[in-house]
Amino acid sequence: MPYPVDPARVPLDQAPIAKERDAGRMVAQIMLALWMPTVALGVGSLMVGHWAPMPSPSTGEASQLQRALRELVDQQHPFTEGQETGTTQWKLVHVLYGDCTCSAKIADYLMESTRPPQAEEWVILVDGEPDGDLISALQSRGMKGLTIGADELHGRFGIDAAPLFIALDPASQVQFAGGYTARKQGLGYKDVATLDALLSGTQPEPIPIFGCGVSDSLQASLDPLNLKY
Repeated sequence: MPYPVDPARVPLDQAPIAKERDAGRMVAQIMLALWMPTVALGVGSLMVGHWAPMPSPSTGEASQLQRALRELVDQQHPFTEGQETGTTQWKLVHVLYGDCTCSAKIADYLMESTRPPQAEEWVILVDGEPDGDLISALQSRGMKGLTIGADELHGRFGIDAAPLFIALDPASQVQFAGGYTARKQGLGYKDVATLDALLSGTQPEPIPIFGCGVSDSLQASLDPLNLKY
């Protein structure tokens, strides 16, 4: 770092120029000291949103997610006397966020992959496109679709992040809630493998949720500078 110029050691007519130069260097150093933490905070905020696992919803018997999903299934399969639900199939629920590239990749995967015939599939699309093209396309593949807002996703289902994969047994009990891959933007979606494990009576390994915050509170904590959301 250059040392300040001593005005006493320069000609008198150059002393004001030296003082201005020193003042400019000091201002630049102060601005750099203020700028670096701001940039670090911004980069850290974006990195958290892109690489850190998202929070998983509670899945207990009395959880908000369990109650809401049971109600959703029962609307399609009403209770019948002597039966808990009107279906004996497992149910796979895919929660996708319209403003999330990770969710868009899952949507493409659902459209292109061979889906398990032993399960009924649902897609909950949050803040999706108003024309409903994606839901219509997924419904053409035999899936049931629901479009809701971010506030309803949090308030009704207790979900704050997407994409989220949920597996329910024939009694509509949540047996798995997590992500699709073991790492961010990893290859090899594990939803079908998770179902196969459950069908064989094996508890699958937890899979972190990599994606985007959906609720206002989670977005604020992930992106305090409002750079992404």
